Amino acid sequence: MVTLQISLADTLSEWVAEQVRRGPFGTPEEYLASLLAQDRLEKAQDHLENLLEQGLDSGVSEIGPTEWDGIRTQIADEFSEPHGT
Repeated sequence: MVTLQISLADTLSEWVAEQVRRGPFGTPEEYLASLLAQDRLEKAQDHLENLLEQGLDSGVSEIGPTEWDGIRTQIADEFSEPHGT
């Protein structure tokens, strides 16, 4: 594990502390790690969505939108499972 020091404006620091107080995070580090994991997941989903749209737009695929929706859901479920974050 790598230690990373960051500086936050007072208002952001107070926001993080409030999120920890409200739970379910035990520490500011847990809260920030959760935000980073969520951001990584969203970017992976956006990338996948773009690839799927490119495939559909190519006119080559015989898979319809319903099948792609199922594939998107399956992959999103796999990415949402914790993987050592």
